[in-house]
Amino acid sequence: MTVRFFAATDVGRVREHNEDNFLVDRKLGLFVVADGMGGHAAGEIASALSVRTLHEEVKRHKETIESFAAGAERGVSAREVTMVLEHAVQRASARIHGEAALDPQKRGMGTTTSAVLVAGTTAFIAHVGDSRVYLARGGKIECITEDHTVANELLRRGKLSREQIDKLAQRNAITRAVGIYERVEVDTLLIDTAPGDAFLICSDGLHGTFDEEADALPILEIDGQPAADGLIAYANDRGGRDNITAVVVQISGGGEGDAARLRRVTQKRELLAKMPIFASLSDRELLRVMQVATVTVHPAGARIITEGEQGDELFIVLSGKLAVTKGDARLTELGPGNHVGEMALIRNAPRSATVTAEAPSELIGLRRQDFFEILRREHEIAVKLLWQFVGVLADRLDKTSRDLHDAREELALEDVTAEVQLDYHDDFDDRPTLPPGAPLPRFPELPMHFFQTPPELGNQYDDDRVLRGYLSRALGPELEAVAPKLRELGELAGGELYRMQLEDRLREPVLTQWDPWGRRVDRIELTPLWRVAARLAAEFGMVAVPYEGALGARSRLVAAAMTYLFHPSSDVYTCPLAMTDGAARTLLTHRHQALIDRAIPRLTSRDPAKMWTSGQWMTERTGGSDVGLSEAVARRDGDAWRISGTKWFTSATTSQMALTLARPVGNPDGGKGLALFYLEPWDEDGRSNGVTVNRLKDKLGTRKVPTAELTLDDAVAVPVAGLDGGVRAITPMLNVTRTWNAVCTASDMRRAVALARDYGRRRKAFGAALSDKALHVETLAGMQAEAEAAFHLAMLSAELLGRSEHGALGERGELLLRMVTPIAKATTGKATVGVVSEALEVFGGAGYIEDTGVPRLLRDAQVTPIWEGTTNVLSLDLLRAVGASGDGLRAWREEAAARSRGCAPDARALAEQALSGIDHATSWLGAAAAEGRDEVEAGARGALLTLGRAMALALLLEQDAHDVQRGDRRALFAARRLAAHGIDRVGAQARDEARALADG
Repeated sequence: MTVRFFAATDVGRVREHNEDNFLVDRKLGLFVVADGMGGHAAGEIASALSVRTLHEEVKRHKETIESFAAGAERGVSAREVTMVLEHAVQRASARIHGEAALDPQKRGMGTTTSAVLVAGTTAFIAHVGDSRVYLARGGKIECITEDHTVANELLRRGKLSREQIDKLAQRNAITRAVGIYERVEVDTLLIDTAPGDAFLICSDGLHGTFDEEADALPILEIDGQPAADGLIAYANDRGGRDNITAVVVQISGGGEGDAARLRRVTQKRELLAKMPIFASLSDRELLRVMQVATVTVHPAGARIITEGEQGDELFIVLSGKLAVTKGDARLTELGPGNHVGEMALIRNAPRSATVTAEAPSELIGLRRQDFFEILRREHEIAVKLLWQFVGVLADRLDKTSRDLHDAREELALEDVTAEVQLDYHDDFDDRPTLPPGAPLPRFPELPMHFFQTPPELGNQYDDDRVLRGYLSRALGPELEAVAPKLRELGELAGGELYRMQLEDRLREPVLTQWDPWGRRVDRIELTPLWRVAARLAAEFGMVAVPYEGALGARSRLVAAAMTYLFHPSSDVYTCPLAMTDGAARTLLTHRHQALIDRAIPRLTSRDPAKMWTSGQWMTERTGGSDVGLSEAVARRDGDAWRISGTKWFTSATTSQMALTLARPVGNPDGGKGLALFYLEPWDEDGRSNGVTVNRLKDKLGTRKVPTAELTLDDAVAVPVAGLDGGVRAITPMLNVTRTWNAVCTASDMRRAVALARDYGRRRKAFGAALSDKALHVETLAGMQAEAEAAFHLAMLSAELLGRSEHGALGERGELLLRMVTPIAKATTGKATVGVVSEALEVFGGAGYIEDTGVPRLLRDAQVTPIWEGTTNVLSLDLLRAVGASGDGLRAWREEAAARSRGCAPDARALAEQALSGIDHATSWLGAAAAEGRDEVEAGARGALLTLGRAMALALLLEQDAHDVQRGDRRALFAARRLAAHGIDRVGAQARDEARALADG
C-alpha cells in the first residue's frame, strides 16, 4: 500500500493570527494537527511546541516503528508503538507546561493535538482536545475521535439534552488540552487500514463549519492537493470564523493482496457489528473493539477450543467452517458470521464443547483481558456491552425455559413421567416431591453479586512523602530541576507500566535454541514490558545520570530516586541496569582505555537504539559467593584470550556485553588466581562468540529476567585488570550493584505498603473500611516504619557511593562506604521479605491469588537477600570491612552520632538507643574476637543487623529534624516504631547448643 498526504492551513476570515500548526513526515508516516490556545503568540507557541516535540520523540523511536511495520517476526507489538505515540504527547505536554512556567505571559497556554501514525498496514491515533480525525472508507465518513469539550462531556454523560447544551455559553470550552498540566490523558486508537481509506486530520475551524460530516466526503474523494485546498475553501465560504487546518492522508493500493485486505477489514467490522453484544456500539466504539481483535488462520483439523479446558477468547468465523462437538456427539457447524465462546469474555470457566476447523479457516479473536481493558477505560462502551450481555443471557434463559417446558409436555404426552420421577423420600430428606405435570417453582431473584474493587496506584512520586521529603533535604533548590522527570516517571510507574505489568503477568522469556532448518540460534524473546522498560531506562538516563554528573556527587541520588520509582513496575528490568552501572564503574576504575572507549558511550547512552546493558557471569556450578572455586579457564591464543567453561547462573543473558571471571592457564587455585574478563556474547549480526545457552532457569521469582545457564567454548575475551586478582577487581561492581539492590528492596517495600494502604480504604469488613480498623492501622504503621528505615539506609549507601565517585569522601568516608555496602544491602534485603509477606496477609485470600498481581511482590522480593551475597556472606564481608583496627566501627558510630545530633528534644532518647546499639555490637565483636574466628562468625549476622538498624534509626531522626520545621513528625513516628521492633540484634548463644540443633 502507498501513503500520500496533502495539507493546507489558513488564518480564516475573522482571526488576524493563525495559532494552528501542522506537521507531515511521509517517511515516518506521522501526521499532526494542533490548534493553540492562550492568545496570539502563546497559542502559536504551544501548537508549534506540540507538533515539534511529538515529531522529535516519535522520530527517536523510528527503529521500533519500522520493526512493527516489518511484521510479527521482529517482535514489536502494537502496544509498544501506541506507547511511543502516547509518550510523545506526554513529553509535549510537559515541555509546553515548563515553557509557560518560565514566562508569565505564556501562563495557561496549551493546545489541542491530533496525530495519525501509519506503520505498515496499521494507523495509530493519539488525540487530545477538539481537533478531530475522520476516516473515510467505502463511501462513508465518520469521526473516530471524541471532542474533549464541555458540551460533549455533558452530552456523553447524559447530564443535559442537545437543546439545553446549545444554550450554554461555555459549551465549546476545552476540558482536556496539551500543556495546561505536565501530564494529560491521551485518547489512543489503532485501526487496520485498507486501500481506499482516507484520513482527515483537522482543527475545529474546519469541522465546526460542517452541517453534516458527509459534506466533507466529496471533497476528500478529490485526488491530490485540491482535496486539502477544497476543504479550506469550504470553511472560508461558510464564514471562516476560526483558523482552518486540514491534513488529508490517502491510502492507495491495487494489488490482489490489497484487495483481499480491504475485504477482510470490511468483513471483520461487519461481522462484529452484527453480533448481539456489539450491536449497540457506535462506529467509533466499534473501532475501539476492533483494535484489540486479532485475525488468525487455522488449517483444517486444527483444534480451536477443547472441551473442559479453561478459555478466555471469543471467536468469530471470517471464512471456512468449524465443527462443534461434545464428547462423541456432533452438535453443529459454524460458518462465516457465526461465533462461539462469548461467555469466556466474562467468566473463567471450562469450555463446554470442542471446536475444530473442518476446512482452512480465518477467525477473529477477542481475549478477555483485552475486553476488560476496554471496559475499564471506556465507561460508556462498558455500559453498552454489559447491557447487551444481560440481553443475551436473558434470551438464553428464555430459550432454556421454553425448551424445558416443551420437554415436560413431551414427557407428559408419552406418559413416562413416572419412569423419570425421582423419589426423595428417604431417611435423610423429607422434602415433598413435585407432582407430575406441576409447574416449575419460581425462585426468588438473587441479589447483585459483590465484586471487590482492586487497589490502584497514583503518581508514585507525588504520593511518596518519604522520597520527596528526603530529596528536598538532600538536593535543596536543585530538586526543582529534576522534579519534572521524577514526576513523569512516577506517573508511568503508577499508571501505564503498572497496568502493563498486570496484563503481562503470564508472559515470560522464551528460549528458541534451533531455527526450523536445524541451525543453532539460541534466541531469547523478551516480554513486551521489558522492551518498553529498556526504552524508558535509556531515555530517562537511569544509568547515564551519575556519569553525566550534572549535580556532581548528588547525581547518584537522582539516579537512585529514579530507580526507586521505576523498579516495582519494571518486572525487575533494574537487574540489567544495576549490572550495567556496575560494569561501567568497573571499567572506569581499572582505566582500560580501549574498553572504556568501546563500552562506556554505549553503557551510558540515552539513545535506546544505541544503549547497551551488561551481564555479570560469575556463578558456576562449584558455588555462588565462593567464586574462588570457579572452573572456567582462559588460555592465550596469539594476542587474544579465549574462555571455556560453564556459567551456571547468568542474569539478563540478552545483554550486549558481560564481565566474567576465569582462571588463566597456569594460575594458582583460589580467588587470587582468577582474572576479570570483558566479552561480547554475540556480534552485531547475532553470531555467537562461543556462547551456547543451555537453558533458562526456572526460578521462584524475577521470572521476567532471562536468567540462563551458559557454556563458553573458546569465547574471545579481553582481560580488564591484569591476569590475576579477579575477585578484588570486581569490588567496584559490587559497591554499585549492592547499592542498587538496597534501593530496589526499599522500593519493593514501598510498593507493597502503597497497595495495602489503598486496598484498606476500598475493602470493607465488619461494617467499616479496613483503614478505619485499629488493628489494621497498627499493621500498616509497622510496615511503613520498616519501609522508611530501609529507604534512608539505601539512600545513605547511594550518597556515599556518589561522593566516592567524585573523590569527595576522604579516608574516613571510604571506610564508611566499605561498611555501608554490605550493611545496607543485607539489612534492607532481610526486612523486605517480612514487610511484603505482611502486605500479602493484609489482602487475605486475594493476596494468595496469582492474577491479583500481589503474590509476585513476595516472589520477587525473595531474591533481594540472596542476589549479590546472602545475609551470611555479607556478614562475613562486614568482618573484613571492620578490620583488626576497628576503625570502620568507630567511623560508623561517628556517622550515626553526626546524623542524629540535631534531632528534636523529644527524639534524644531514640538517638541514644541508636548509639547504644552500635556500642553493643562493637563491644561484642571485640569480645568474640578474643574467643576465636568461629565465635565472631557465629554472631556476625546479629552484629550486622544491629549496625544497620541503628544507623537507620539515626537517619530517621535526621529527617525528622528537617521535617519538624514544616510541622510533619511522621519520620519521628517511624523511628519510634522501628525502635519498638528492636534495634539490638546481638545475642550470644551457646555454640554447642547451636550445633546440636543444626544437626537435628
